[in-house]
Amino acid sequence: MMKASYFARPVWVNTKLHFDDQRQVSGDTQPRRALSCFRASTLCWLAVYLVSCLCGPTIARSEERGILASIRDRGHVICVTANDEVGFSEISFDGQWSGLYIDLCKAIGVAVLDDPEATKFVPLVGTQRFRALADGKIDVLARNTAWTTSGDLQGDVRFAGPLFYDGKGFLIRKSGGILSALELSGADICLIEGGLTETSVSRYFSRRGMQFNLKKSETWTGVLENYNKESCLVLAADSVQLSFLRNSLPNKNAHSLLPEIFDVDAFGPYVRANDEGWRQAVAWIIHALVIADEQGVTRENIEKLKASTDNRRSSILAIAEAARNRFGFVENWFSKLISTIGNYGEVFDRNLGGESRIGLSRGPNRPVSKGGLLRAPALR
Repeated sequence: MMKASYFARPVWVNTKLHFDDQRQVSGDTQPRRALSCFRASTLCWLAVYLVSCLCGPTIARSEERGILASIRDRGHVICVTANDEVGFSEISFDGQWSGLYIDLCKAIGVAVLDDPEATKFVPLVGTQRFRALADGKIDVLARNTAWTTSGDLQGDVRFAGPLFYDGKGFLIRKSGGILSALELSGADICLIEGGLTETSVSRYFSRRGMQFNLKKSETWTGVLENYNKESCLVLAADSVQLSFLRNSLPNKNAHSLLPEIFDVDAFGPYVRANDEGWRQAVAWIIHALVIADEQGVTRENIEKLKASTDNRRSSILAIAEAARNRFGFVENWFSKLISTIGNYGEVFDRNLGGESRIGLSRGPNRPVSKGGLLRAPALR
């Protein structure tokens, strides 16, 4: 306001003196009318200027605040999840949430609010999840959703980054002595009818010139019945599904997954497309989990890393500090994240791997440096 007043006053005074001088010399009344018009136009200009000063910054600040600021104001992160995806997002009878994506949401809570419990989980299915995300009702779509071209081309949502890789595979009886999918030519294969697995299996065998016969069922109960009756040699599905099915068999040690995994997809969280800063923040929280896994930083040794003076410690903590400054994470967010949630390997083992009832091998869910597909920016 001071700037507007200072700018308007000299123009007003100088113009008034100019018109008064003309009126005294000529006796004409036209300058007086001109003065009135000028006063009116100047007042209009001044009103517009003041409104823009008062309202403009408020509107700009509202647009610039983004999802991170909304989460801080609200005090919790809202995640859409499933409530029945074993190992990924599920709720127990006593109301406790667990799973890979649940831990991701808790990691976001640590980085943004310094509290893993500052999270709210909303189970939605089908197209509801994307609509709720696009409408701004949630912050993160955190369930096993594939990164696809159709999803990426939607204008209102954006894939934040890969958290899990999975592909199709085969479950087989060990008694058959088969060690590779390349030995399955002519085999009967049990699977769900009409799903993506049927297309993937057909393509896998056809490309290799191998004969096959599909034994299709509409339900998993039917698939398992056919497999248990030995109506087929192998059972085909997503590898995580196969691991879960294997553990449900009466003698799980009599069955094994063949090493070939094909048609691998990347799965991970989605966010709204209108806040690139938020997408990058979520991606960097995933990066932190992977970097810690790759560098051997665990819940057990994170405190030792903080006290260490070696170059690895300096690089990791310097990058974590840069991310804090870039995204506004809480102080010491990286060490708090690892000490609370663990690195990616610890999260995986707890929910899907050897410490879980699924017992899935890590396979592609290892850092690139260890033969997997998980990738984070290089430490430099």
